[in-house]
Amino acid sequence: MDDELMNVLIVDDDHVFRSLLKLNFEERGLKCFQAENVNDAREILSRHSIDYAVVDLRMPGESGLILIKEIKDTNPEASVLILTGFASHQTAVEAIKLGAIHYLSKPVDFEEILKAFNKISGDPSVNIVQEAKDLDQLQKTHVCAIYEKNHGNISATAVELGLHRRTLQRKLQKWGIR
Repeated sequence: MDDELMNVLIVDDDHVFRSLLKLNFEERGLKCFQAENVNDAREILSRHSIDYAVVDLRMPGESGLILIKEIKDTNPEASVLILTGFASHQTAVEAIKLGAIHYLSKPVDFEEILKAFNKISGDPSVNIVQEAKDLDQLQKTHVCAIYEKNHGNISATAVELGLHRRTLQRKLQKWGIR
């Protein structure tokens, strides 16, 4: 990550997370712009060239995926990183196809974000290891995918998963999903 007065755009509906990222980037001498949704990000993009962007996948309104092309249109050399608490293979592939350099699952710390920005090419020698899947994470991923498919409709999601509506609400609340 080149530190000479580069512009960073942080797009996330979580105000606290955005603020922490902003502080970390500014400590490294970068100029930061914050947006809590796609529309706010578009307003910033209309006035500023962005060198780096950290974009949440799922926010109220439009998906963060739509911003990848818009950021790249303003600066083809911009590095865009997608963050999400709703990771799926499908959205990861689409993010990379659209021009994102990385796709990270939340929770993520600032050092992971910096590493992602500094590693802009793939490594064909990476070890291929079958990792044991955490059962709770698999359940969360599956439930979130169905919830997202049903556009946040708890009743429809509960029916599709064969769960009682209140049980699903408790799971979503436990995972911090609105």
